[in-house]
Amino acid sequence: MKLTYTLSESSNLDSKTAIDKIVLELNNNKYRVLDTTNNKVEFDDNSFKFMWSFETVGRIDGGTFKVEVLKNNIEVTLDYNINVLPILIGIIGIIILFITESQYIGAIISIIFCFIIIYRRTIKTQTTARDLLFEIFNGSFC
Repeated sequence: MKLTYTLSESSNLDSKTAIDKIVLELNNNKYRVLDTTNNKVEFDDNSFKFMWSFETVGRIDGGTFKVEVLKNNIEVTLDYNINVLPILIGIIGIIILFITESQYIGAIISIIFCFIIIYRRTIKTQTTARDLLFEIFNGSFC
């Protein structure tokens, strides 16, 4: 189960420079670039690479940058995904364990905990996506 979100940013860059900056920033943040065209960049995250657990919370699981050329500038739209299926599977297992042991208060607390975890992951990932767009348009480009 994936949650999908969208962010947009306008810039006065040309389309080719924007695509180059997007690919450079994705590579700097260790995302896999799957497909690059003249108006779109698709990427995902390798979930099996080694990293600290606090780093994985804010990682974007995958998404697409779309570059649309307007009259005087471009608009870059980032559609990104958050995969909450592993969280849900873990919490459902804990809930089943509590219910089979007739510990219903534990099941209720686990459901509340699940919502807190998903909310925290969503907020951290939104911050990461905003930072990614900021670095693309306001960061240095070599």
